[in-house]
Amino acid sequence: MIVADGQDIGMIETYVCSDYPEWDAIVQVGEGVVGVDLLIGEEELIGRGLGPEILRTFVRDVVRASACVASVDEENPRSWRAFEKAGFRHVRDIEEEGRPHRLMRIG
Repeated sequence: MIVADGQDIGMIETYVCSDYPEWDAIVQVGEGVVGVDLLIGEEELIGRGLGPEILRTFVRDVVRASACVASVDEENPRSWRAFEKAGFRHVRDIEEEGRPHRLMRIG
């Protein structure tokens, strides 16, 4: 959970990509790379710069891997810009659940 001022505002998680063979086949990132998912669930907090700061802190303090990836819906530019501001870069386009996504990577 992500907590700010004593309030749950979202969630963030990490996982080893190779632990999920179907996902690993889509992203093809190699051994030891982890994925990250971020959700800010409070609508009034979206667009206030929290995403990049949360991602930077989480990757720096929690993620223990040589690289970290995220799949971001192509139709959500606010989200992929947050990943870019946190230092992730767009590596290639992938399809997830029939929708175009950007594969973002740091490290």
